[in-house]
Amino acid sequence: PFSQRPLQPCCAMSNNAQQTADDERLARQLQDMELAAHSAPSGSPPVVRGVAISGPGGAPMRGAADMPAHVTPGFAPGYAPGQALVIGAPTQGISVVMDQDLRLEEQQILNYRCSLKCFAGIDAVSTVLNTVSVIMAAQSGPSDDPNQERRQGVFGHTGLLQDDSPLSYTIFAVTGLVFLAGPLCGWLGAQKLQRGFVLVYLAFCVTKAAFEVTLAILSPQLWLILLAFVQVWVAKIVFTFWRALGLVSPERLEQLRMPEAIYGQPARILYW
Repeated sequence: PFSQRPLQPCCAMSNNAQQTADDERLARQLQDMELAAHSAPSGSPPVVRGVAISGPGGAPMRGAADMPAHVTPGFAPGYAPGQALVIGAPTQGISVVMDQDLRLEEQQILNYRCSLKCFAGIDAVSTVLNTVSVIMAAQSGPSDDPNQERRQGVFGHTGLLQDDSPLSYTIFAVTGLVFLAGPLCGWLGAQKLQRGFVLVYLAFCVTKAAFEVTLAILSPQLWLILLAFVQVWVAKIVFTFWRALGLVSPERLEQLRMPEAIYGQPARILYW
């Protein structure tokens, strides 16, 4: 009996030594995980990039840079040691989600935007055709030409420009090419939803409509009369689009220029 008494403290000491070894091993594992997390190669951290659509109160973010969100290891409540955490840049209440429901005037702007691009192209083509038709009329024969009926205008009127003044026809034709700057401003105004560009195009359209009507009176060719009607029609479309842009705030127009704002929104061409 006396020989067995020292065995109990020995067993207790053995158990304590085993527990200490386990604790030391667990501590080493945690330390290794922490060191591995902090000594991992930095490289280029993943970056989440987005476009800030609007700030607090719906104000647009002008010139806002992409906001990076770096993924880095760290410790936080509810996360295991060494687990990657997403640490983002402060957003200051920036909203990156836009409501896809458009108001009536905004939908009209999208429709007229598509229409104005098409009619700006039509206007440019009609300007070139107008120049070609006038030059062809100037190159036709003199008054004693047996094919004089080719120079005869509608309603039996030959116009104020006589057959022996081909230089006058050429001057009018070259002058008409100046109006090509109008469709260019119109296309840019429709693309950027800039009311200033559209106003410039509207001024060109009104001036060109007066020019076309004057040219149709001076040389009443059927083709020139049709071009005059087309120009008046295009001027009406441009005026309607310009007026619609004034019904929406500049901040909202800046948002509508983004593809995310019009994604999935049906847009159709309005002819009147």
